[in-house]
Amino acid sequence: MDTNYLENNYLTLVGKVTGEKEFSHEIYGEKFYRFSLSIARLSGNADIIPITISERLITDETLTEGKKLLIKGQFRSYNSFENERNKLILNVYQKNTRAISFYQREGFEIQYSGLDEATGEKDYVMAWQQK
Repeated sequence: MDTNYLENNYLTLVGKVTGEKEFSHEIYGEKFYRFSLSIARLSGNADIIPITISERLITDETLTEGKKLLIKGQFRSYNSFENERNKLILNVYQKNTRAISFYQREGFEIQYSGLDEATGEKDYVMAWQQK
C-alpha cells in the first residue's frame, strides 16, 4: 500500500475563534496550544471544533476572540486521556435500542440525551472510561 501521510486527512476550515487559547503540551521544547473554532452551518447553528496549534504558527493577535481564521492542515484524532484514564465518547440514536444495549454491556454509560440537529433524531451521548 502506497500511503502518503502528508496528503491524508487534509482539510480547510473557516471559522471564528471562541474563548481564550490555553496551553496544551510541549514536545522537544515546542509549545502547543488549544483553542476552539466556531464554524457556521447552513442551518444557522455552529460546530465548535477543538484546534491544537504550534506556537511557531501563531502571534498574540492570531487567536483573539471573534477573529475569523482560515486554517489549513491535517485532521488527527486521538483518545481523550483524562485523570490518567482513556475515555471514548459516542452518540447513539435513542431508537437504536440494540446498539444501546450492546454499548451498555461493553461498559458505556449514558451521559445525557440530546437531539441530532442534522437529522432531527433524539440521541444519547454515551461514554466509556478505562477503569
